[in-house]
Order: sequence, then structure tokens, then C-alpha cells
Amino acid sequence: MEQDPKRLLELVSEINRRKLDNHIREPGARVVSAEGDQLASLMSELKAALHEHNNRLRQMAVAKLANPLPPRSRPSQ
Repeated sequence: MEQDPKRLLELVSEINRRKLDNHIREPGARVVSAEGDQLASLMSELKAALHEHNNRLRQMAVAKLANPLPPRSRPSQ
């Protein structure tokens, strides 16, 4: 069975997005109960995850602006 490459790319993108979301949520949840040196370490981890997320958003924005979708046709009435 042949896979639609566009759909496969969407699935991979969704999986990567969920992994990144978890990469942000997990240290964020641990920061809430952390203290002292542990807090500083977790904040550093969270900061790195947010930085990575922002870079991915920038890449997505550039890709959308470089290759805009064609306008959708309206159904005739």
C-alpha cells in the first residue's frame, strides 16, 4: 500500500510536536516543586526546551511564508 508523502510528513511533524510539547511540560511541572540547586538545573533545561520550540516555530513560519498555500476555491452555488 502506497503512503501519501504529504500525509506521512504531517504525521511525523505531529509526533515531533508532541515530543517537544512533552519536552517542555515535564521540566515545567518539575520546576513547580523544585528547590535550590535542583531548581536552577530544571530552569536551565526548561529554557533550552523553550529555545528549541521557538526555533522550530521560526522555521515553520519561514517555510509558510516561502511557500504559501494556493487560495482555496469556493464552491459554486
